[in-house]
This record gives sequence, structure tokens and C-alpha cells, in this order.
Amino acid sequence: MKLSNSPTPTDRRSGAPASKASGGKASGGKATAGSSSGGARTLALRALRTWAEGATNTVAEALDGLRATGPDAALARELALGAMAQRRLYDHLSDRFLRPGRQSDLLRDCLRVMAHQLFALDRIPPHAAVGESVQALRSAGEPQLTGVANAVGRKLAALRQAERTGPGPLGRLAAADIPTELGIRHSLPDALIDDLRSVWPHADEDACLAALNHLPPLCTRTRPGCAPLPGHPLRTEGEWSWWEDPAEALALVTEGRCMVQDRTQGEVAEITRVRPGERVLDLCAAPGGKTRALLDRQADVIAADSNLAKVHLLAKDPALRQRLVVQDGMRPAFAPGSFDVVVVDEFHHAEAATYRQLLDHLRPRELLGLTATPKDEVDHNTYGLFHLGRPS
Repeated sequence: MKLSNSPTPTDRRSGAPASKASGGKASGGKATAGSSSGGARTLALRALRTWAEGATNTVAEALDGLRATGPDAALARELALGAMAQRRLYDHLSDRFLRPGRQSDLLRDCLRVMAHQLFALDRIPPHAAVGESVQALRSAGEPQLTGVANAVGRKLAALRQAERTGPGPLGRLAAADIPTELGIRHSLPDALIDDLRSVWPHADEDACLAALNHLPPLCTRTRPGCAPLPGHPLRTEGEWSWWEDPAEALALVTEGRCMVQDRTQGEVAEITRVRPGERVLDLCAAPGGKTRALLDRQADVIAADSNLAKVHLLAKDPALRQRLVVQDGMRPAFAPGSFDVVVVDEFHHAEAATYRQLLDHLRPRELLGLTATPKDEVDHNTYGLFHLGRPS
């Protein structure tokens, strides 16, 4: 089973219809603060539209496709992903100031991006959040909507409390402005909430749902041979560190002293107790974290994946470039007994004939099966394929 060993999550923050509000001109022009980030709003809107039009599977993929770098890219990612994560709440707040009926998709995206700055990001002044978002809407080719966006933005800014009273966007709203419906308050589908009610503790529904919108601290693994990391991590356990400020951690990544990696990926190398020089076949290699962890233990690793696009992503890492194989694990390209350790994903299917054919062919000394399927739903016959532990 995949295990989660993350510390307590922290909050994401770092700290053509007419409007009910009377028109007004778009604030446009140069904002007195934050003007250097104006391009971030344009990038965020472009990514949201790219995803909505079906050109990518996720908003994150759309952001990657823009190939932006620097502070604008970081802010654009926060704005686009935050607008998506909280869109039900932000739409509810904006609807108070819009006439009923369908709104322009681009206007909706603009108001969501604007609301995320106002209620979730404390360092952006309200006038810059509204003004630069309106300017991004104009740049996106919808100048006729800037008056509406500006008027609604000013109304939203008036809802923003001067002092934060709690985490996330709700912490910037007065109690009277916080929605009473759980799904709207936490921007989650009602069907999901109905399903969760059967398993969550009944003591505090709000706390359980709020946790779903929190991001865990960034986790890094110190590279072999490097000294303990400087700075101010929230927590350190051996080679693993968790950071509240991603920028502090990423500066150390750039220096080559550590790499961003989820703690659970490191557990793969720890569970196998792979020895230097042992040959390992990772049949679920993408995105490469497990492979890097095994390489850093001086194992001789081959990274295999059947998805050519994922293999291209793996090839961007120089350490992996000469160790990649595009193959279907059900038709292995290696001779029997070629590997000491084999790592296989989706292992709750291991009793299937195709899986047994794979295992009978490879015959590794050690097999590590990964699955995210709950234990009670795994065929118990699967456990018979494993031996418990190995000699030290």
C-alpha cells in the first residue's frame, strides 16, 4: 500500500451580462503596486481557457505549456490553480453583484482570479488585484467586459476584511458573508460531501472539508554527500525536510543540494533496502521520483514506462536519460532473471493471468507491488505472492 507520511498540511496562502453595480470604467492603466506581476494574470487566464477548451487534461498542463519562467510564472500558477480550487465559493460571491443568467466564460475566469487575490493572497493590494485582473481581461480580447469586471471587483474588494481571522479565503470574509452551504463554503461538489459523511468524524465537518483545500508543505530529499540543509525548514527527518516557504527550498534545489520529492516515493527505496550495484526494474517509472531515489542508493536502475510522452518527460533528467525503456510491462523486453528487484504499480490486479505471466517471466529476487486501493478491497490471494522481508 502507498502510505502518507506528510506532516500536518498548511494553508495555500503565504500569508457580457450587465452588473448590478453601476458600470464605471475599468481601472486599467498602471497599478501603483504589483505592476510587475501584471503578466501573471494574463498567463493565468490563458491557462484556464486552454484547459476549458479541452486542449489539455489539467490546468497544470496548460500552465506548463505556456513555458513561462520567473515570478510571473509562479504567481500565474497560484492564481490559476487557486481560482480552480475555490471557484464555487468565488462564483457564489461574484453572483451577488451580477445579474442572473449565464456569464461569459472569460469574465468568470477573470473574477475567480481576482477573488483569489483578494481573499487568499495577503500580499497583493486590493487595488492591484482588481486593476491588473481587469487589464488582463482587456488583453485577452474582451474590452467590452472590463466595465462589468471592474464594478464587480470593487464590490468584492469591499467584502475583504482588513484583518485576517482564519486560513484561506474564508479568513478574509465577515461571518455574515460566509456561505451557509458546506459545498459552497469549501468549493466542493455536494455529491462528494454526501459520500464523505459516511466516513468522516462527526465532530467537525468544517475542519474535515477545509483540510481538502490545504496544501502540504513542500518536501525535499537531501542529495547523497551533501551537508544538512541550511535555512528554516518546518521539520527535518534525516534526509527529508518540509518547508513552509517553497522559494527557500527551491533555491537549494537549484544549487543541487536537494531535490523535490514526496516522502512516500522515498519509502519505495527504503522498503526494498536495495544494495549498491543491484539491478532494479521500475515498471512504473514516471514521473521519476522513485527511480532517482533508487539511483541515489547506487542501484543499477532501468526506468520503464509504456507511455511515450511520460518517457520524454523522464528524459529531461540527465541522470535518467540513458536508463529509459519504452515498453509494456506485460511484454517485458528483458530476459528472465535480469533483475534483483522489480517495482510494479496497480498491484491489486496481481492475481490476473497477465500479471502472473509477467511475474513468472521476470522472476526477480524481490518484488515490490504498489497500490492505492484500500486493503479490504485487495484480493487476499495477492498476499501469497510476497515474502516478508529479506536478509540484511
